[in-house]
Amino acid sequence: MDNILIQVTGKKRVVLFSPRDAQYLYLSALWFHNVISEEFGVGVNVFWKHLPSECYDKTDTYGNKDPTAASRAAQILDRAIKTLAELPEEYQDFYARRMVLHIQDKAYSKNFE
Repeated sequence: MDNILIQVTGKKRVVLFSPRDAQYLYLSALWFHNVISEEFGVGVNVFWKHLPSECYDKTDTYGNKDPTAASRAAQILDRAIKTLAELPEEYQDFYARRMVLHIQDKAYSKNFE
């Protein structure tokens, strides 16, 4: 049997199953995961696009990249963090925490709490 380590909301979960059961392993979209195999194995990723085509990079054939809006948002966030680095550490921490709270207030969905 193989050991599969699954981390869910900060807690580690170990799932044991036989190699033939791997065909039933389904990881839904937006679920962070990591697999550690104790022996040689082969994994096959299957991706499918389910958002409107304009949400994807034109070169993203299988839909396995982040949507373009998410990529742009991450780049903007990186620039904001780099800008905060111009401040002393105590101020960086204060304003970074304010930014996190602002993101939680404005962008977190109330449907997934």
